[in-house]
Amino acid sequence: RGRKFDQYASISSLQEYVLVSQDQPGVQQYQRVPDGSWRYRSHTGLDASVDFASITVLLPLADIYEEVAFS
Repeated sequence: RGRKFDQYASISSLQEYVLVSQDQPGVQQYQRVPDGSWRYRSHTGLDASVDFASITVLLPLADIYEEVAFS
């Protein structure tokens, strides 16, 4: 995550970087803020939602994991 994130973060037009867990319902979200730094948010559980400010979309984790069965 560290080196790959650094590479993506160097792209000036990139506004959001998202990692989706395959083992449990969870999304890690990094959003670029106006000063150029990154804000981190963690979204966990099927009742959570991810707010994508760059594309004005609120996406429930239940939709992301709709057909996924966790052991």
